[in-house]
Amino acid sequence: GYAPASANRQVVILRHMLNLAKRWGVAGAEGHPLAHVTLLPVANERERYLSPEETQRLRAEITGGRHAS
Repeated sequence: GYAPASANRQVVILRHMLNLAKRWGVAGAEGHPLAHVTLLPVANERERYLSPEETQRLRAEITGGRHAS
């Protein structure tokens, strides 16, 4: 199966296509089955830590270029 974000993206694209068809007066597009479909919840947060090199660079920026040991 697809990840929730991927499935949501497909629903949004199809919904947009069907809305355009309705706006353009395409026969049979008066209503569409995706009008009331709710999107899936997406939980794609990541917890990330700075590497030692990133920590040194951050410390250098905070202290104005002076290394604090």
